[in-house]
Amino acid sequence: MSKDPTPTPTPEQQRALCLITHRALEEIKYLCRRGLHEQAEHLADVVHELPRQIYGGLGFSWEYLEADFGRYRDRWVPLRDGGTGYFWDYAALVQVARDRPGELTV
Repeated sequence: MSKDPTPTPTPEQQRALCLITHRALEEIKYLCRRGLHEQAEHLADVVHELPRQIYGGLGFSWEYLEADFGRYRDRWVPLRDGGTGYFWDYAALVQVARDRPGELTV
């Protein structure tokens, strides 16, 4: 997938992406407590490089990040009613972080 020409996110976007990372870590903790290790591992795979990406240590792409979270959502949301514990549509949160970062709050 091609990367956006976007440089490192703005400070406000960085704060919003940190909040998304926080939410993902909270969800990973919840999933592990429920024994849903495969889902927790998938979410961890999506977010583990995010702190380095958003502060310029690695390449950053809004498109790539949204697609990664979209794959996570598509894999686990259909199982929501089966009790997987899925909480957030992270792909949608990435769009908010990019376009309206001030709207993401704790």
